[in-house]
Amino acid sequence: MKAHWFWRPINNCPGRFVLVNEDPCLPLVKLVPNIDEATDHEIDGNRDKVVVLPIEGGGLISYIRSNGTVLHTLNTDAGFMRKLAQLGIEGGKPPG
Repeated sequence: MKAHWFWRPINNCPGRFVLVNEDPCLPLVKLVPNIDEATDHEIDGNRDKVVVLPIEGGGLISYIRSNGTVLHTLNTDAGFMRKLAQLGIEGGKPPG
């Protein structure tokens, strides 16, 4: 996944990367064709809907804004679990 898209490291967030892309509305299915394992979350205090998709080696966390734009993040195992804990989302164990 990391080789097919341009991911920029997120400052002060080890193991987390943000997708740099010209399409601000790029749906998750364009990044990962099989999104059956993705879960949607409404988080108190967070205005964006959060979509979580565990993948081998970590996971994707996407933030869907009210204006339709999407921010996709790619996370290592450690970065994924740390961010899920910060968001108060349980589970999200990567496959394998």
